[in-house]
Amino acid sequence: MLKRPNYLTVPAALKELEKIVMIRQLDGVYRLEHAVTATQKTILDAFGLNEGNVRH
Repeated sequence: MLKRPNYLTVPAALKELEKIVMIRQLDGVYRLEHAVTATQKTILDAFGLNEGNVRH
C-alpha cells in the first residue's frame, strides 16, 4: 500500500456503512443520496462487494 493503512474497529466500520443512504425519486427509481466514499469502498472490498452491488 502506498498510503498508511487505516485500521477500523467493527463499530466504526458499521457506522461508516450506515452512511450509505438510498432515496426513492418521484419516478420510482432508487438512487444514492451521496457518492460512496473511499473508506466505504475499502470496507465493501473486504467483503467482496463493490459500489455496483450497493446500487443493485
